[in-house]
Amino acid sequence: MKMPKIVRRFMFSYLLVFAVPLITGIIIYQVSYNMAKSKSIQTSKMVLNQSKDILDRRMIEVDRLTRLLATNENLNRLLNSSDTDQHTRLLEMRKLSQDLSVLSQSNNMLKDIYIYLKDQNIIISPGSTYYRIEHFYENNKYVNLDFEQWTNMLKNGNRTVLPLQTIGKSYEQFDAISSIYPIPYNAIQEVKGVAVVVINENNLLELFDRITDGYSGWAYIVDSNDNLLAKTGIDRISTETMNIIRASKKGATNFYANDDLVISTLSNSDEWTIVAGIPKDKILVEANRIKTTTITVALLTVLVGLSICFLLSYRNSAPINRILKYLKQEESETNLSYKNEFAFLEGNISQLVNTNRSLRVEIEEQKPLLKSAVINRLLRGEFSIDEEIEEAMKQAEFYFPGNNVTGNVTILSISGYEIVEKGEEMVAGHALRIIIKTFMADKKMPFLVTDMSHNKLVLIHIFPYEKMDQIYFHHEQYLIEIFNHVQFTYKLPITFGVGDVFTKYKEISRSFREADDALNYAHLMGNHTKIIHYQDVESKKSFFYYPLDIEIRLMNALKVGLHEEVCHLMDEVFDRNLKEKELSTEMVLCLIQEMKATFLKELQANTFTYDHLKNEMKHLYAARLEDGIENIKKRFSDLSEKHSDLLQKRKKEVDEQLVKEVMTFIELNYSDPNMGVTMICDYVKRSEKFLSRLFKENTGFYVSEFLERYRLENAEKLLSTTEKTIDEIATLSGYNSAHTFRRAFKRIYDLTPNQCRKYTSDKIPEITS
Repeated sequence: MKMPKIVRRFMFSYLLVFAVPLITGIIIYQVSYNMAKSKSIQTSKMVLNQSKDILDRRMIEVDRLTRLLATNENLNRLLNSSDTDQHTRLLEMRKLSQDLSVLSQSNNMLKDIYIYLKDQNIIISPGSTYYRIEHFYENNKYVNLDFEQWTNMLKNGNRTVLPLQTIGKSYEQFDAISSIYPIPYNAIQEVKGVAVVVINENNLLELFDRITDGYSGWAYIVDSNDNLLAKTGIDRISTETMNIIRASKKGATNFYANDDLVISTLSNSDEWTIVAGIPKDKILVEANRIKTTTITVALLTVLVGLSICFLLSYRNSAPINRILKYLKQEESETNLSYKNEFAFLEGNISQLVNTNRSLRVEIEEQKPLLKSAVINRLLRGEFSIDEEIEEAMKQAEFYFPGNNVTGNVTILSISGYEIVEKGEEMVAGHALRIIIKTFMADKKMPFLVTDMSHNKLVLIHIFPYEKMDQIYFHHEQYLIEIFNHVQFTYKLPITFGVGDVFTKYKEISRSFREADDALNYAHLMGNHTKIIHYQDVESKKSFFYYPLDIEIRLMNALKVGLHEEVCHLMDEVFDRNLKEKELSTEMVLCLIQEMKATFLKELQANTFTYDHLKNEMKHLYAARLEDGIENIKKRFSDLSEKHSDLLQKRKKEVDEQLVKEVMTFIELNYSDPNMGVTMICDYVKRSEKFLSRLFKENTGFYVSEFLERYRLENAEKLLSTTEKTIDEIATLSGYNSAHTFRRAFKRIYDLTPNQCRKYTSDKIPEITS
C-alpha cells in the first residue's frame, strides 16, 4: 500500500529530528571507541615497558656481578701466579668454583655461568672444574657451533653476546644466549680468560608472561643487528618476517600486522629491541564491548525510533487528512491545484478566517438591529415563555438578571413632528432621535432605547433592586435632564408618557401600552405637561381594563397550555378592574363577556381539546354575575387547568411517540457510519437542540449518548457470541475505524474489546458448570 503524501512529509520531518541525536550518538560512539582503543594500546605498551625495565635491571645486575669476578682473589691468583704448586692451584680452583656456585644462586640468569682460563686451558663452573674442555663441551654442546668454533670463540675473548643458540645438555635441551665477558674486564692487550654467562631464553622472557599468557600474544628480543636473542609464542621464521615488516614501517613503535598489534621498544642501552605482538581481538576487548553495546542499542533505537516515527506520522497526519478530505468534498472548483497539502490548508483556512472576519463584522453591524428587534418583540408581547425571553436577551447581549425584574417603559415624543409632509422633516426627526440617544449614552443613563416612529423613542428602564427606594426619584431626574437638554439646546418641546411598573419581562408590553395610552390621552386632552404617568390618566377613565396585548398573551398562554400564566393574567385583569377601578355592573359584564370570547376563540381553534371541554365551557357560559366574581374566576381557572392537562397529556404522547420513532430509527440504521444526530434530526424533522433536550428528558440520555451506547451494546453481544475480528465488529457497529471503536469501548466499559471477549469466554464455563 502506497503511503499518502502527507504521511511521507510527516515521516520525513520526524526522521530529520530523529537523525540529529542518532548522528550525535554515532560521533560519541566513535570517540568512545577510539579512546578505549587508544587506552588499550597504551596499557599494552606500558606493560611492555615495565617488563623491559625489569629485564634491563636484571641484565645490569648480571653485568655488575660478572665484573665483580675481576676482583676475586682466587681468580687473580690463578691468572697471575704461574709458579704456584699444583696443590695450591687446585685449592684455588676449588675455591673459585665455590664462589661461582654462590654467584649462580644469587641470580637465576647466572645459573649457567662458567670461566675459561686461557693459559691453563681449563673451564671452571659452579661446583666443577674441567681440565679437558672438550668434556665440558660435550655436556653443554651448541647445536650450531662445533667444538673448534666454540674454542675459538673462547680464546678470542671479545666482549659479545652470542645470538640465540640451541644448547644440549645430558638431561635437557634449551635455547639460550651466551654473554661473553673478557678477563680481566678492561683488558687492553692480552686477554687471559673469559667469563661466559649462558642465559636461558625462558629466563629472559618470563617477564613477558602478561603478554603471552594474559593476551595470548607473543614476544621476541633481537640485538642491534636483528639477531634473535629470545622468543616466545612465535617461531624463528616468523620473527624474521616480522623484522622485515618492522623495517618497512620506518621506526614505527606500534602497528598492525596479520591481525596483531605489534609493539616494539628499545632497551635502555639501545642494544636490544623487544618486540611484542597482541591479537587485535584481545587488545580491543573493552573497545569491542563498547562497540557491541553501542551497535545493539543503536539498532534497537533505530527500530523503536522508526516505529514511533511511523505511528506518529499516521496519527498526527490523520486529522489533516480528514480536513483535506472534507475540504475537497466541499470544494466546488473541479480544477483545484496546489503545491502541497499545507498550501491547500493554508488557502482554505485563510479563506475561512477572512469569511469569519467578514461575518463577525456583519454581525457587529447587525447587533443594533438585533437589539432593536428583541426590544420591539418585548414591547409587542410576542414572547410566550421565559426561556425564549432569556435566550433572545442573551443573543442580543443584554444584561439578564433573571425573569423576575422590575422596571417601567417610557415613550419620548418630540412635539412638532407628528405629521411629516416633507423629506427634510423626516431627516430632521431622525437627527433629533440620534442626538437624544447620544446624549443618554454620554450621560450613561440606564435605558434600553429603540425607535417607535419618526418622532418617538421608547425607553425601558430596568430598576436595580438595591436602590428601589430611590429609583423613582432618579427616574424622574433622568427624564427632566433629557427634557432640559432638548428644550434649552434645540428649543423643541418634548413629552414623556410613563407606564406603570412591570415585574416580569412579559409585562413590558403592558407597561409600553400604558405609556402609549398616557401619551395619547395627554395629546387628546391638550395636556402639555412634560411627564404624564399612566396611573394619573387611568384614574380618570371609566372603561374596563382589558388591553389587546393582555388578550394576546392570554391566548398564547392558552395555546401552549401555561395554566399558571393564564391565572396570573386573569388575576391582573380582575385586580386592575375591580380593586383599582369603580366599574359599573354593565362594564363588569362586558369585561367577563370579552374574556369568555377570548377563551372561546382559542379553545375552538384546538380540535383536540375542544370536544373534551364542552361541559366546562357550558358551565362557564352559564355563569352569572350573581354567582360571584370568585366563582366566575374559578370556572375560568378550571377550564384552563383541564385544557392545560389535556395539552400536556397530548404533548407527552407525541413526545413519547417521537422518542420511540428515534429509537426505532437508531435500531435499524446504527450500523451506518454516517449516521449521527444531524441525520436523525433530518429524518424526524426536528431541530438538534429540541430533540436532544426531549430525548434527555424521556430517556436520561442525549441522542448521541444513546446512539453510542446502543452501538457498543451490540458490539458487546458480537464479542461474546461470535468469533468476528475487532475490525469486523467495529464496522458492523457503525464505526469508521477500529481505533475509534476501541477508544469508545474503553471509555464506556473500562475494558478493551479483547479484554471483554476474554472475560466473557472465561465466564461461560463457570455458568455452564
